[in-house]
Amino acid sequence: MLAIFLNAQWRHLALLNYVVDPDLLKPLIPNGTELDEWGDKAYVSLVAFLFEQSKIFGVPIPFHGSFEGVNLRFYVRRRVDGEWRRGVVFIKELVPKSAVTLVARKVYHENYSTVTMGHQKSLDSQHRCRSIRYWWGDQDNGCRLSLDLQNAENINGDKRARFFADHFWGYSRRSGGRTIEYRVDHPSWQLSSPQHFELTGDMAMHYGSEFGQVFTQSPESVVFADGSEISVHRGVVL
Repeated sequence: MLAIFLNAQWRHLALLNYVVDPDLLKPLIPNGTELDEWGDKAYVSLVAFLFEQSKIFGVPIPFHGSFEGVNLRFYVRRRVDGEWRRGVVFIKELVPKSAVTLVARKVYHENYSTVTMGHQKSLDSQHRCRSIRYWWGDQDNGCRLSLDLQNAENINGDKRARFFADHFWGYSRRSGGRTIEYRVDHPSWQLSSPQHFELTGDMAMHYGSEFGQVFTQSPESVVFADGSEISVHRGVVL
């Protein structure tokens, strides 16, 4: 049994899902995995969320208990013992904590960067999220994502929405063409579709011109997940 490296809560996840040309992703697919598509379409997802109660090997991280994260990711799978392990590959991950960036690069060889970030949320009397807004980057080139969750549609049974939310493995590339595989444990999240969302800002500033072009189109779907406690296991080199 592999040791659990990170315990945390991932809360208030906003997933904006875009159809892309598979050729855009092929150079980034880790060895030993293949592109995982839904309905013969390849997707990238922009995911904004909150880290809360973060612990490394069970020890709370000083001054890092709660912070924002935004990642751009796509989906792969690997066949093991006759079953598919469905996972994600991070194109880029943004956090406001330089120590998190350092650890993620060293341990998982993930493409993390440190930027200024923030959020604002509104909860109802039962502590359910009514609206949330994330922002990242500097004032001139900053990006903003806001979701209105009042009267959001319950989509727990939507198989496409579950495809985006229910990948429980992570894959990253390291030098020499090797692949790191790690497991992420969490229960199936409650999913909803917001009535309104807005994404603004210079996305190419953070993700490059090719991926920046992705955001000139509208996402094919927008999914909101309440989130839960999660556990990230130590990675293994394939």
